[in-house]
Amino acid sequence: MHQDAVKPDLAPQHDVLGVVEPNEIDLAAARSLESVDEPGLLRERQLRCRKEREIEIARRTNGALRARAEHDREEDVLAGREDAAQRCGERLVHASDANRLLRHPEGQGRVDARSIVDSFYEVRARPFVIGIAGGSGSGKTTIARSLAASLGAEGCALIEQDAYYRDLSRLPFDERTKVNFDHPDSLELELLGRHVDALSAGHAIEKPRYDFEHHVRAPEAERVEPRPVILVEGILVLVDAGLRARMDLKLFVDTAADLRVIRRIRRDLEARGRTFEQVRRQYYETVRPMHLAFVEPSKAHADVIIPEGGENRVALDLILGRVREFIREYRARGGAHAAGAADAAGAADADGAAADGAEPGPGLEEHRP
Repeated sequence: MHQDAVKPDLAPQHDVLGVVEPNEIDLAAARSLESVDEPGLLRERQLRCRKEREIEIARRTNGALRARAEHDREEDVLAGREDAAQRCGERLVHASDANRLLRHPEGQGRVDARSIVDSFYEVRARPFVIGIAGGSGSGKTTIARSLAASLGAEGCALIEQDAYYRDLSRLPFDERTKVNFDHPDSLELELLGRHVDALSAGHAIEKPRYDFEHHVRAPEAERVEPRPVILVEGILVLVDAGLRARMDLKLFVDTAADLRVIRRIRRDLEARGRTFEQVRRQYYETVRPMHLAFVEPSKAHADVIIPEGGENRVALDLILGRVREFIREYRARGGAHAAGAADAAGAADADGAAADGAEPGPGLEEHRP
């Protein structure tokens, strides 16, 4: 699924129900038949060799299908399906059926076994997951929104890391304001990972909403439907190895520190009603130290580094080109919601989308505390 993930070999077994390169059974059979001169004995040995091969194919197929059933069960659990165990049990029964049919493939047995095998390895188009990271005020939210606007509502789902801050309602308000919101521990990254898995498996999620004024999770959630492209945006999305393993493309928006701090000061003064002293204290106590400790080092994990944020029109155009190509492939494989998405993305004007990536005004950049 991803380059960083280590997964068992769950690809269809190419020796199932077909002719493949000679294996140890074939070679042994050939040597056995070379010394046989009598037609009756030759026919008997041919049948025995064929039976041995059918049993070996059935054994390998059964093992592969059972591994696939367990793998799919794990995906169902991550996606929150309550019937995960039942679905796995049904697939294990089908695996046993295929094993029986392959051991005795007379009549329609081979055809029926082929149908079972194909159902296990049914190609399911998986969304393209893009992670977008960068320092506070770097322009990464502008990049994410420009991509989302170009791809359209049917082509892309946007998940902001800021929606996954931990609920601090258990703490007095004064204590909440002292929390370091720039540290990974302030985020429920496990839930974010499960939501990415659910969308990748074709299931809708209930994305949290966060009340930044009171530092608590809002009671109402936002429903997000699966789409061909999933954008995951936030300052720390490349810090967590589990999140990185789920991403097909990792972007880091790299903007000079003086530009980032000016944007943050302007945003906090104009949009959040804070004093300059409050902005200065938060910057030196948490924003800058956490940037150096976590955000900047995560740049090493990026596949593409985008200088100057949303103003980099060339980078936006190149990324959109790759994403549009994927959506066309996704639609060709029959992925859900893909119909029309590639056309909508292709019709978007690249220069207009890049123009949206200019330096963000107050409130356009990330909503972090």
